[in-house]
Amino acid sequence: MWKVITFFLLALSCILVVFSLPPIFQDPDYHRPLEGKALTFTSLLLLPTGIWGCIETCHLKAQGEKMLWMVLFFAIFFSGIGSAYYHLDPTNFRLAIDRLPLAVGFTTFLSILVYERVNRLLGLWLAPFLAIGGILSVFLWILGIIDLRLYGLVQFFPLLALPLLLLISPSNWRKDRLLWCSWTLYLLAKVFEVIEGHLLKHLISVGAVLALIFYVRSMHGKKKSISSK
Repeated sequence: MWKVITFFLLALSCILVVFSLPPIFQDPDYHRPLEGKALTFTSLLLLPTGIWGCIETCHLKAQGEKMLWMVLFFAIFFSGIGSAYYHLDPTNFRLAIDRLPLAVGFTTFLSILVYERVNRLLGLWLAPFLAIGGILSVFLWILGIIDLRLYGLVQFFPLLALPLLLLISPSNWRKDRLLWCSWTLYLLAKVFEVIEGHLLKHLISVGAVLALIFYVRSMHGKKKSISSK
């Protein structure tokens, strides 16, 4: 029970902090350096990694767990398509298309963390509501109804929740280190987004997804059988 309380206290604190900030609007200059074939190509790297993740997820036994991971890797697959579509001709509308699968991916990953580290039923119950909230954060922004604070919460709250949940509810270190690796790589990708742009961000983000794939593989433990006499 204390894990549930801790999670909701963290969520409430983040919500209060985010919405105490002044409105955050999309910078028009954000699109200018983001057009190019290289960025389109690196976006498409998420397609095979998303498919691979779905294949690994098929080996999981728990249906709830399998469903959540499948949604996550489908979202990663479609985020590759959305990102490539955006970088072909960067506009706010195309950016919204890019962000929709990302929002579903971030919220589903949060549901997975709750499922695995807090409470399974709570994780499954929260999943559709969080996903709808993520989708609304993009739709309401592109319609001009809200600013980017809600989408920022959707994107960054899982990054804050992951280290806390891993610390209060650790599992096997060999498995947990893959989540730490994915978390570190994604943070690094966001740093490179600010410093260098999207090219290295895309490449490092693929590495973060690969760490998640190996995490799923470690859960089902499926290995090639070795015959012996």
